[in-house]
Amino acid sequence: MLPLRLNQNLSIQTVFAERHSVTLTAKFEYDKTTLDRVLADAGMSNDQMLDVMRKNAKGAVCATNAPAKPFIENGGLIRYLYRFNDGSKYTTVLVASCA
Repeated sequence: MLPLRLNQNLSIQTVFAERHSVTLTAKFEYDKTTLDRVLADAGMSNDQMLDVMRKNAKGAVCATNAPAKPFIENGGLIRYLYRFNDGSKYTTVLVASCA
């Protein structure tokens, strides 16, 4: 079922598990230059964008009825690797706790 399109700008490309960790690779449908332009137009810094991404990832994984919440609460880790459409890395977001 992969890639799985989450919205017009983001899709999950791969998912793999190793021991107590699940890693998802997400691909943006644009490049770094486009992201920089969008952030500038919105008056948002890259650091602010990264903070929003961390909060959204944790919120999704740790929501009350989220299937992954018990996994995290029992010591599991979920890692999101974000890449641009040219394959270059943007960031990694790690969810290791719901606290």
